[in-house]
Amino acid sequence: MAESETELEYKQGFILRVTKSKTASGMKQWQIAEAIGIPQDKYKQYETRSLMPHHLIGRFYIICRVDPEWLVTGRGKKPTGP
Repeated sequence: MAESETELEYKQGFILRVTKSKTASGMKQWQIAEAIGIPQDKYKQYETRSLMPHHLIGRFYIICRVDPEWLVTGRGKKPTGP
């Protein structure tokens, strides 16, 4: 997290990167939720208001094929896709 970045800014940025990752993957929410082993309504929270728990991040970036550094920090290779 950058020194000037607040916790709220980080949270909002991370949630946005989760959403962008899903969009770039071309998958639907239910497909990602199923692939990482959680209910769709729980996954939906990670695109709207909650930080994804650490234990799910590894599976998520593999499934969505995104750079883990970009997902967590916003630096690195951004996803491309739909």
